[in-house]
Amino acid sequence: MYKSSVYIILFFIAVEFSSASLKLEDLGENLSKLATVLHNTCVIKTGIPEATISSMREGHFEEEDKSKEYVTCIWLESQIVKPDGTLNRDRMMELCPPQIKETGPKIVLGCWEKVEG
Repeated sequence: MYKSSVYIILFFIAVEFSSASLKLEDLGENLSKLATVLHNTCVIKTGIPEATISSMREGHFEEEDKSKEYVTCIWLESQIVKPDGTLNRDRMMELCPPQIKETGPKIVLGCWEKVEG
């Protein structure tokens, strides 16, 4: 449960940080395709409604299992978070869009390090 909460917090930091300035088409062809595959895979795995995801992207989050499962799925399927719950820093840097590569990872790493203690 605790790690699930960490994933959710990090997801929202990433979404909040990037949503205003980044759109799917801004990610480039490869990253855009990966984001679409991850989204589609995790929607199927979790059964989360698209409306819930849209609401999350707008900053409205309700404590429900499907939302937590979706966020966890994105982190795990992208391999940014390993199955043992550790952060794969190299993978995070590899997948980070160039527009936020300088600041985005610093935000995630700062939160992650506080959680790890």
